[in-house]
Amino acid sequence: MSEIYQNNLEALREIKSPLYDKISKIESNSGYEVFIGDDSANINIVDKQDNTPFYKTKPLDEVLKVFESYKKYKRYPYLYFFGLRNGVLYKLLLENEVLKRAFVIEPNAEMVYVVLNLIDFSKEIREERLVIVLQEEITYRTLISHLDNDSKIFAKTYELLIPFEYYDKYMDDIIKINKIFTKALEQLVYSFGNDIKDTLIGVEHFVANLPKTIKTPKLQTFL
Repeated sequence: MSEIYQNNLEALREIKSPLYDKISKIESNSGYEVFIGDDSANINIVDKQDNTPFYKTKPLDEVLKVFESYKKYKRYPYLYFFGLRNGVLYKLLLENEVLKRAFVIEPNAEMVYVVLNLIDFSKEIREERLVIVLQEEITYRTLISHLDNDSKIFAKTYELLIPFEYYDKYMDDIIKINKIFTKALEQLVYSFGNDIKDTLIGVEHFVANLPKTIKTPKLQTFL
């Protein structure tokens, strides 16, 4: 077991991620072949099932091209993705301190195993700035559990991003997941209230009652 993988696995165990149980049972990557170039970030992965490489040209160049195109999201604190690929893109994105969480859905557990052997994400995992969830675990309930109060504030910025062409073959699944995400975010917003009229009525009533509240005895006095 590599030190990088051990660090990542320990981080998953500490935050009690469901991913820990699944990944820890994988002993080797039989479905993928990994090729690392002269740069440690220049990682290509071949799907042995159909001999399809993740990157058609130099992997790092393709990742940097996607990274540049995502600079329009640099002020977004929450980003949602489908596809882990070789993980380098997320390491680059998480260097931006504005990004509080990158939520990544991956359809293949072995792919997660491969990436966690290549890149040390232990710090990001512990801080829950990187959340990796297997596609098979995506349900309305699991998504709600991953969405916090801050997510509600930025619900309107939600977009399920597909950084890599390789994952286009999962488009039917992506559409279904996107619908679940939308429903979960809507519920989160509704649970906190989203009607400005109700809010203003509440403020009006509070101000109207304030003079009497100040003049009358406290509840503690009656007790």
